[in-house]
Amino acid sequence: MSPGITSWIRLAVLSGVAALVAAYLGWQAGQVSVSAGPPLAPTRWELPAQSTEDPTRDLAILTERRPWTNAFLAAGAGSVQRGPAGPANSPPIAWRLAGIVRRPSENLALIIIGEASAAKLEYRGVGDVLPDGSTLVQITSETAVTKPAAASSEQRVYRLFRGKS
Repeated sequence: MSPGITSWIRLAVLSGVAALVAAYLGWQAGQVSVSAGPPLAPTRWELPAQSTEDPTRDLAILTERRPWTNAFLAAGAGSVQRGPAGPANSPPIAWRLAGIVRRPSENLALIIIGEASAAKLEYRGVGDVLPDGSTLVQITSETAVTKPAAASSEQRVYRLFRGKS
């Protein structure tokens, strides 16, 4: 072998050994020892005590406040049911939009029929006939659109909330 090649081989071997030693020392230098510190004092813990319920007291409060009627009805209790399609020859009955019920399969309009203690809550879907004879044609998150039974093509929009206008 020529003297130039052997010097290159020696240089390569020495460089490889130096790289391995540097890698090993660098790897060892990365390990930091951390002391665990003093042990923590045990904390006393218990399940919270169960609250005692008084159904009689709760019923008395609900009966006094009547939350199921105060929101929509002035004085009396109403019944909630899904309304029928409605008779075609019955006289118009006053109703108003009380809410919109959104379900995965359909939207329903919650309407109030009648006044005060005689009022009833009913659900109506698109295509159902309303108490005044009109047909519910569209329900959105804040409105219900009806089409009158008469031949006129005017639609009426009932809104749950009034705008700022």
